[in-house]
Amino acid sequence: MNLDNLFPYVDIDESSLGESTSKFIKISLDNKEDWSYGIYHNSRYAIFCIRDEKMELISKHFNMPKFRKCNVKSDADVANKLIKYHSLSNG
Repeated sequence: MNLDNLFPYVDIDESSLGESTSKFIKISLDNKEDWSYGIYHNSRYAIFCIRDEKMELISKHFNMPKFRKCNVKSDADVANKLIKYHSLSNG
């Protein structure tokens, strides 16, 4: 999944706890150099969690749109959801 051409900042991490693995996608509509004091949470950001074929928004900047929890079956589904989210965020 390549989101680098869609968002100026993308970070994808995986976390395993027991038998379950979660994937976290951090995106920002601002370049890293433009963040106030270099702090990610001062940018127009959103953090998504993908676990057990469900994707949800767990944290966001107050100017970013809401996102309803949804089912995702593949990386292509995730990419499509993020493309739609990007279009809603006026990015």
